[in-house]
Amino acid sequence: MPHPPRPNFLPYDSPDFSGRSAELAQLLAEPCGEDGEVTVSVIDGMAGIGKTALAVHAGHRLDERYPDGRLFVDLQAHTAGRAPMDAGSALGVLLRQLGIPAEQIPVSVAERAGLWRAELARPPGTGGARQRGRHRPRTAVPARGDPQSAAGHQPRDG
Repeated sequence: MPHPPRPNFLPYDSPDFSGRSAELAQLLAEPCGEDGEVTVSVIDGMAGIGKTALAVHAGHRLDERYPDGRLFVDLQAHTAGRAPMDAGSALGVLLRQLGIPAEQIPVSVAERAGLWRAELARPPGTGGARQRGRHRPRTAVPARGDPQSAAGHQPRDG
């Protein structure tokens, strides 16, 4: 049985990415999240210092750790003339990137968040069907461009 296509929504990696070697090494050395552990890394800093470029560059390097896909949402927090993306819209983007048809995405933020959690807990390639027994939940790396804040998260220097 062929594997379903793996979503890859990361922007192209910059061929001239430079600097940030210490921060990149730290991201690449983080644990893989084995045995049900979840690793969350947050890159925090002022607008325009290369947070998104670092996240995208690391995402490309960590490709094999995330066999179910690489997702990307531009939250537009510092985009001139554009309002920052709200949580409901961001969840809608992520759900569509996972292949959920737009007409099946709930309207409320709470229901979208529930569907997002359910989709990540579902075994890859099951098309929504529930399977019995133990399974590996989906493993995907969501990267966010221009995050508004990292409130409540442990900041990464830089």
